[in-house]
Amino acid sequence: MGWTASLWNLETGQREGTFPSDSITSPLAQFSSNNDLVVAYEGWASVWPSDVASWADYACEVAGRDFTSDEWNQLLPGRPYQHVC
Repeated sequence: MGWTASLWNLETGQREGTFPSDSITSPLAQFSSNNDLVVAYEGWASVWPSDVASWADYACEVAGRDFTSDEWNQLLPGRPYQHVC
């Protein structure tokens, strides 16, 4: 049985994401004093900034490009296209 730790948006009540586990040990997720999310799991830890600009910068770094118009419309329907990267 897999476990997960979830990140929730308290303003909207929506789950923003999950951190899966393949063992019986669930990841521990806590916010630091500067509001970054710290996830600890089986001997490792990862720090995730909680601001949207940092997430966009990281996504651009990983993808190495901006959204195409089609991707934008699929992921953000109804919002006007804009460059993120």
